Amino acid sequence: MPSIAIKEGVYKTLQITEQHFKAHYNNVTYDYFIYDSSKLGEIRNFATNDAIQVMVINIDAFRRSFTDPEKENKANIIHRAHDKMSGVKPIEFIQSTNPVVIIDEPQSVDATSKAKNAIASLNPLCTLRYSAAHKEKYNLLYKLDSIDAYEQKLVKQIEVAHIRVEDAHNKAYIKLLAVDNKKSPITATVEFDTLKNGHVKRIKKKLKSGSDLFEESGGRSVYTGYIINEIYCKEDEEYIDFTSTDDVIQLQQAIGNVDETDYKRLQIRKTIDEHLNKELALNAEGIKVLSLFFLDKVSNYRYYDDDGVPQKGKYALIFEEEYRKAIKKPKYNSLFKEVDTESLVNSVHNGYFAIDKKKDSKGQALFKESKGEGTTLADGIAYELIMKDKEKLLSFDSKPALTHEIKPA
Repeated sequence: MPSIAIKEGVYKTLQITEQHFKAHYNNVTYDYFIYDSSKLGEIRNFATNDAIQVMVINIDAFRRSFTDPEKENKANIIHRAHDKMSGVKPIEFIQSTNPVVIIDEPQSVDATSKAKNAIASLNPLCTLRYSAAHKEKYNLLYKLDSIDAYEQKLVKQIEVAHIRVEDAHNKAYIKLLAVDNKKSPITATVEFDTLKNGHVKRIKKKLKSGSDLFEESGGRSVYTGYIINEIYCKEDEEYIDFTSTDDVIQLQQAIGNVDETDYKRLQIRKTIDEHLNKELALNAEGIKVLSLFFLDKVSNYRYYDDDGVPQKGKYALIFEEEYRKAIKKPKYNSLFKEVDTESLVNSVHNGYFAIDKKKDSKGQALFKESKGEGTTLADGIAYELIMKDKEKLLSFDSKPALTHEIKPA
């Protein structure tokens, strides 16, 4: 597995499908476990037990090997001789079984020569790779693409809601990209909208003092009065201003643009509305609705102060503001009978994130992806609920109806 989160998901799948497979295969005995470097006895059992054994392990747990005995402390524990294993390296027990290796997301797991060598060191009888986006194709055994899966009704239908800003070109958009005083005259690279053949197109162009954006834009009236007055080039104070307007535009800043946070707010608002509408339709059927947000940065949802206390990021605050507004609509009254809606707002969303204990030069907590051979330092309750106790998450006994999870791009 490429990450701890996926590892937990696979382990949960093994748990919830155990009875199904035992019934389907005449109650054949099999055991499964997550590799833990502190429980090496499970490796011995994996190699010696006569029942089918399934070990779930991350690539990072055995990628770091060694060739120099003086550097053994830098290798994964699985590659080190251990007294509890009679002086044998744990990986040698695995090698002796000629295991069938099944790789999830091989484009992430065995994409480097070091990873390939690590997988080969397991001494596998054969290797199966499951992915929808293989970087390397070996011997294709089975194909189930997105069209086949849809036609066989194995995946959900997808509805896409678009957010479109209309009449965005009806105000003067100007962004200062760069300034240059190395040659005469001093120039500024400016991004603005032009009209050509009846269509508005956004362009970048070097301009000088006296350049008239009304003329440069093809006569667009929104740029009337935007004649560049000064191009100021002092480092960290760069800007341009104009002869007939009060606008001052600093380097990498823009006017007339749609704020990115406004887009996010609209997306969050739309998700909440869709979520509540689905609750109206499905709650009566005993089906719990969950909505998942993929976030760009952890700190936009949750950050930690100097004392390590979690604080709400801007997306969490926006979510609560929009949720509070939405549930006041009369059409949702039936969802909140005898419910304290004010306290509900804080409890219907949650998420888990791996967080590093170290802090940066500004004292801010450093975040990392949940990868590695150990366990993730996560927000305990949310992590247990989302990753390990999905039955409860899908029941009406747990409050969170909308959950948030960080996903690396």
